[in-house]
Amino acid sequence: MTTPATAQSAMDVQVARGYPLGAGDTLRVDFLVRPEIGRDIPIELNGYASFPFIEPVHVAGRTIAELRAEIPILMSGAVLRDRVGDEVQLIQLEEYDVVISVASYRPVIVSGAIKQPGNVDFAVGMTARAAIAKAFGISPLAQGAAGGSQDPDALGEMVVERAVLNALIADQDAVDEADITVPFGARQNADILQERANQDLALRRAVLDEEAAVYAAELSTAENGIMAALARKEDLMRTARIEEGNVERLEGLAARAASIYSGTLVQGRRALLAASEAFSDASGDVEKALSAYKHLMSERKIELLNDEREWRTRLAKLDVALSGTAGSDALGTGVQPVVTLYRQGPNGTDARTVDLDHLLMPGDLIDVHVAGAIQ
Repeated sequence: MTTPATAQSAMDVQVARGYPLGAGDTLRVDFLVRPEIGRDIPIELNGYASFPFIEPVHVAGRTIAELRAEIPILMSGAVLRDRVGDEVQLIQLEEYDVVISVASYRPVIVSGAIKQPGNVDFAVGMTARAAIAKAFGISPLAQGAAGGSQDPDALGEMVVERAVLNALIADQDAVDEADITVPFGARQNADILQERANQDLALRRAVLDEEAAVYAAELSTAENGIMAALARKEDLMRTARIEEGNVERLEGLAARAASIYSGTLVQGRRALLAASEAFSDASGDVEKALSAYKHLMSERKIELLNDEREWRTRLAKLDVALSGTAGSDALGTGVQPVVTLYRQGPNGTDARTVDLDHLLMPGDLIDVHVAGAIQ
């Protein structure tokens, strides 16, 4: 193990020089003249990479910039065969036809007082803080040691509630096993928590089904009201047409014998007026019934949207609580962990304490320690 000063110097040189490739990284070679034959090339344990058209190249410890300057030169002059119809064309590679890139990097390893230790996919620009966040933050037990303890039973309840809310939002009849992530420090195992979550979901579903049944009954009543109003409107429309025909008939008779039919004509016109007014009232009743039906549907839709909004709000709070991201610090309320970075260098493994915003490199291992926590 090197001294801290030497370790820091070695790490700074590596960062300034560029990331040294190593076993576990995957390179990519593409050919502009034949894009379909591009391929991923893993770096083997011995540090070599097997590129097409040339002998294996030792790439471990070298940067991608160095390979971009070398590999295209080595490949230039290679001949590609391209079939066009029944003919075979020969294409000679030029340097600018070859593109070398990194397909994927080695993961970063996160260990110590975090929720899910293990590998974290590396991304360019990743910091220690980002790696810890990808590992779901500081473990609840470690937060407890730092003064932010959580009841183990309460942790289980939060997992159950979170799983139930996810199932409700996704309209699932059962809790997905993937939604049961047991936090460090919880008393119950995943099977018990999933069983409890399914029981709670069944009860919630029963309540929602009962509410849906009540709504369906109210909707059916509203639909019956619309049908009755429409039927009455049609009956009154027929009556109004009959009265209108009767008035037209009496007007014709009155024109021929005014003294005989004039009184009857007045009565007929009164009957037509009454039928028209009744038809107008029936039309109003139809509009009222339709309006009540639409209002009922809108109220139900608003209720469902409000339920989902409340579920999502609560789910967000549970995610924060379970991921250890509550408070101003994304790693936990008031928790300031000590992060030790281990990096493989040319002379062995270098180690030093870094801050949360320190830039990481592929293959780094960070160990997270919280004072007083059980590691």
